Amino acid sequence: MTITNEDLELIRKFQAIRDKGYYCDGKQVTDLHNKVLGTRLNPTNCGSCIRQRINALVAAADKFERMMKVQNEEEKVEEPKDKDALVKERLAKARQAKKAKKDLEN
Repeated sequence: MTITNEDLELIRKFQAIRDKGYYCDGKQVTDLHNKVLGTRLNPTNCGSCIRQRINALVAAADKFERMMKVQNEEEKVEEPKDKDALVKERLAKARQAKKAKKDLEN
C-alpha cells in the first residue's frame, strides 16, 4: 500500500463529499482505490459500491496515518543524558510496577 500526500488529500475530499450525502465520481474513486489498495476494480456508478470504496480508502488512510505517527514517535525517543538519570528512571518504573502489583493483590 502506497499513499502519497496528494492521495491523502483526495481521500479526505471524497470523505467530506460522502459525509455531506453527495456522490463522488465513480471513475476517480475507483482509480484511486486501485492505485492505493492494489485492486483491479472497474469503475461504477453504483452509489453503494462507491461508498464502500471510499470507506476502504478512508480506512487505509487512517491506518497509514497511525503508522506514520507511531514511526515519528519512535524517532523522537531520547536517550537519557547520563547514567544517573537512567538509574532513576528504571527505579521509578520498578516502584510503579510494585505498586500496581500490590494494588491488584488487594
